[in-house]
Amino acid sequence: MKTVRALWFVTAVGAGCAISAVAWASHGKAGLWEITVRNAMDRTPGMPDLSQLPPEARARIEAAVSKGVTVRHCMTEADVNNDTRAWSNQTCKTTNTRRSGQTFSLDLVCAGKMTGHGHVEYTYDSPEHYSGVQNMSVIVNGQTVTHTTNIDAQWVSADCGGAP
Repeated sequence: MKTVRALWFVTAVGAGCAISAVAWASHGKAGLWEITVRNAMDRTPGMPDLSQLPPEARARIEAAVSKGVTVRHCMTEADVNNDTRAWSNQTCKTTNTRRSGQTFSLDLVCAGKMTGHGHVEYTYDSPEHYSGVQNMSVIVNGQTVTHTTNIDAQWVSADCGGAP
């Protein structure tokens, strides 16, 4: 169960980074963004063996993983113009932040209940779309859990309609 919690932790880090990527100054538009985070389920020691689950339960898990999680996030003009948005939080700190053309990348080092590291990279192909990948490796119960998160974000409209 702790391994499953580790994957939720990694997913939360991925979603946080995905939302932060919208604010990468002068590359995205202000307004409402729809961000989809899809996780690749790596077969890692300690992970539940899905083949041992009842078919209905396995189907629900596989469908949730393939569909991903979609969130809506509002970026103000001030957010878009602020190139210093905090990527770090109490759990993870950033290092090696790099920007080359339309691509932004950084490394994460996480400490606390779960320790680990990862690499995040986003590319804007237009002011209204970006995609990226996050690769994380965390240690849970002495086992290394690797996890890949794919992110796809699309600008929806200038009106945020009350979205956070």
